[in-house]
Amino acid sequence: MCVYAPECLGFHCGIDWFDAALASRIYFLLLFLGVYFIPLIIIININVYIKQTVYRLTHLHPATLIEMNGINREQLVRKHASNKSKNREGQRQHHLYADCRFVIATERSLIIYLITWTPYSVVALTQVFRDRFSLHNPWIMTTCALFAKLSTITNPIIYTIILKSQELSVTTLHRATC
Repeated sequence: MCVYAPECLGFHCGIDWFDAALASRIYFLLLFLGVYFIPLIIIININVYIKQTVYRLTHLHPATLIEMNGINREQLVRKHASNKSKNREGQRQHHLYADCRFVIATERSLIIYLITWTPYSVVALTQVFRDRFSLHNPWIMTTCALFAKLSTITNPIIYTIILKSQELSVTTLHRATC
């Protein structure tokens, strides 16, 4: 349906934006919906659900709010290490802390998705409606394509940083209870 051709500055191949056929324009619109808009709606819905779940968990147990506001987890676990029920509460709070870190990671991923894919999607959509500004300025399309490609490496970096800090806190928690 659509042909690949050198894009803009010729650094990479992409969809032939100059193809004015109706089939190509329909393909561009479907591509915009399927690659940008639908995933954006799914990501936002999942983030809202996760945030609501963690919010409910933190408000069901008020002691969690105290822990989340800066009391050191190590001290909390050491204080209650002799009492098993208190130790379970510390573990529950640790898991909740991990869930909150995951919420932060998903929010950052959403923001990065918007930052990286929105310029490319806007330029692609303007080209569907025959706005020649971005076609005559190849740096715009190349920069937008570069940002879109950067999104593939930013998510693993975010999750690696979050998981690495989680591993350090799990190790610290384990040392505190032993």
